[in-house]
Amino acid sequence: MSGDLQRVELDDDTDDASRFGQSEHADARGEDGPRRSRRGRVVLGVGAALVVAGLVAAQAVLDARERDAVAALREVRGVLAPIGDSLEVAYSVPGLQWLELPKDDDVLLLVTADGGTGSHLRAVDAETGVARWDVPVGAQVATAQGVQCGAGRLDGVGAVVACLDTDGGVRWDDDGQSERRPATYARVLVHAQDDGRQVAAWDLDLTGEGFAVLDGQVAAVARDGADLVVTAHDLATGQQRWRRSLVGAGGEQAEGDVDAYYTSVNVLVGGGAFVVSAPDGSQVVVAADGTVLPPTRGVNWVGPDTRTLVVDINADDADGARTALVRDGVLSPAVRGTAVSTGVDDGSFGDVVFTSADGLTAWDATTGARRWATDGDDGVATYHGVLVARGTVYGWGPSGLTAFDRDGHVRWRHALPDEATPSNVSTDGERLYVVVDTSDGQEPSVPEVQALTFDGEPAGRVAVPRDIRWLSPINDRFWGSVVTDDGESSIAVLR
Repeated sequence: MSGDLQRVELDDDTDDASRFGQSEHADARGEDGPRRSRRGRVVLGVGAALVVAGLVAAQAVLDARERDAVAALREVRGVLAPIGDSLEVAYSVPGLQWLELPKDDDVLLLVTADGGTGSHLRAVDAETGVARWDVPVGAQVATAQGVQCGAGRLDGVGAVVACLDTDGGVRWDDDGQSERRPATYARVLVHAQDDGRQVAAWDLDLTGEGFAVLDGQVAAVARDGADLVVTAHDLATGQQRWRRSLVGAGGEQAEGDVDAYYTSVNVLVGGGAFVVSAPDGSQVVVAADGTVLPPTRGVNWVGPDTRTLVVDINADDADGARTALVRDGVLSPAVRGTAVSTGVDDGSFGDVVFTSADGLTAWDATTGARRWATDGDDGVATYHGVLVARGTVYGWGPSGLTAFDRDGHVRWRHALPDEATPSNVSTDGERLYVVVDTSDGQEPSVPEVQALTFDGEPAGRVAVPRDIRWLSPINDRFWGSVVTDDGESSIAVLR
């Protein structure tokens, strides 16, 4: 049977040769065998080429998917711009008093105190630090609070920023103790964000200690004996919209006292509501219409973005602390445990909130239902923060960095030396970056940045300038403290 097959193949070869005008003597020189051999090699070569082409195509698909995944992740708020193997100071901001990160990542709004020239409100290019506009907003005063500002919107103007210009506030005396400096004047200055032009100005009650902007209105907080009073004013005119008294929130220190260790009160914005910080460290959440939200007293809060507020709530029962979310002025169901801050969340886990219950627990932020909790062996682990990306939760803290899958099972762990503590974990979409504090607790040192793949494999280290003393991701950049040889310090943006 094999001989018949061989003859058939030869006949085919001969016929092929005749058709191309080749003589039979070529066959006589023994070229039939090599021809078949070459044909075999050609057939194998085509097969190998197909396999290689398939591998190349598959890799191209994987590469395209990876590029798409990186590009999608870089659209998420808080994800860093691409990081190389080293960081350099792009620019520094001396005398920084206030900072706002508008949705337009190309611009930063900030207030600085420049020597004896007073405080200035600036819009700067986020990449270069070059000012697009600069306007004075306050006298140079030696207070710990500095100039307070807030971003908002005005009909007919668009995006604006309002600042409280006053000479009152908390200051430090010669003995290092805090005291209240009474105000002699207080006014609100409103500037357009596009060019810095002033669009409104009005006087504010001198007793105001805190200041925040939300929904076309300014809220100021002041003491009234043992109570705190929150008053909302129209952003454009200063006309009063509403007034709420928070009974007992002001503590025992009466207005006008200048005793040592004076504790200030303030009001900020988060979750579509005003957050009033009381002297005892607790918080009261007040909706934009003046409604005080239950629970009336929180003990801690974080604002991962402008529309979300995470509030820790005191609880005296056996289950301990509670955590609740406020969004658009609406309070969600409280869940068990203390809030764990989420630095980056790409939405791949849905709407979740994390707490310290059972080591680390993921809860449905809308219903309050538990998604998962870490295993019993992880119950003693402490997590200071989490990062959610590509369907994985990365929890970090004194225990190092741990990656959890959708069901809360451990995918991998990245341990750190006993003397090292991660201060934060971030990503640029391609790698994870673990910022490690290596100081001895006495003198701050240059932070160390370890790079990892999303699978937990080491991916090198990122060099940090020797004059940087701390490092934290803000928006899409690392920010740090620059300490010069003469001991002067300023805030720096790195890239």
